[in-house]
Amino acid sequence: TELVLHNDVDPTPGAWTLENPLGATGSIYVPEVEIDCGGNPWAGLRILGDGVRLDGISISNTSGTAIFVTGEHTQLKNISIGFKPDNSYIPITGYSLDVIGDDVIIWGAWLGAENATIRLQGDGFTVAWAKVTRGSNGVLLEGNNCLLVNSLVENCTSDGVRVLGSSIQVRLVTVRENGGTGIVVEGDAVTVSLVSIYNNTGLGIDLGGDGVDENDGSTNSSRPNHGVDYPVITIAKWYESSRTLHVEGYVGLGSGSPEFSGCTVEIYLVRTGEYGDNLVGNS
Repeated sequence: TELVLHNDVDPTPGAWTLENPLGATGSIYVPEVEIDCGGNPWAGLRILGDGVRLDGISISNTSGTAIFVTGEHTQLKNISIGFKPDNSYIPITGYSLDVIGDDVIIWGAWLGAENATIRLQGDGFTVAWAKVTRGSNGVLLEGNNCLLVNSLVENCTSDGVRVLGSSIQVRLVTVRENGGTGIVVEGDAVTVSLVSIYNNTGLGIDLGGDGVDENDGSTNSSRPNHGVDYPVITIAKWYESSRTLHVEGYVGLGSGSPEFSGCTVEIYLVRTGEYGDNLVGNS
């Protein structure tokens, strides 16, 4: 099934631009068809089936879920939920997107809701160039082998991203100005890389969602990401002549623990903060 909605009166309504942490930009094309649900309590659009493609639609003003999907190989592109093409917001009381199924692609979306904005239950998801700017929790990743990339999650009242599944990659994502933790990791084999996380009330990244865990030099299979220890920096020196930063340190206890010998440690530029990751200009 393929549903591509077009407005022949204005075939080129424009685009919203989104920038990732490395400065690359992508476009979310402004939807050409609007659905105002009139405050009704049911889903604005319910997709029950496999191989559905939905492109170019705006849904707002429902006390239920805006788009509910049960099926595999679904493609959702250039959609806005809660936000109308004129940038005004009309509340979505439920989820913006609630998806149950495998191999779903969400590509180009501006999403907001009063509940969690996106809940993805299934394996093999790809979420790219998504702008989540309102919700309780921004993105709930409950499946496995998924990718969240080139996206922005901001202004949620609780956590920005919650990763409950395993083998999930969060890359080139900005998570900022959320009322809880930036990214909560509750699954295993989760990679968070090349991200920008700042001005969240809680920690930037929290394994288990239970605050800072002290290093113990060992792995624990019952903990998210096997309870990997945080890195300890012993030397950080800037050489102005060559404009290079020399950093030394270890992961674990003492001079390092062999359990973490394969770790990759990323270094980010930040300014100053007093609580959590309350930083300005993190990049």
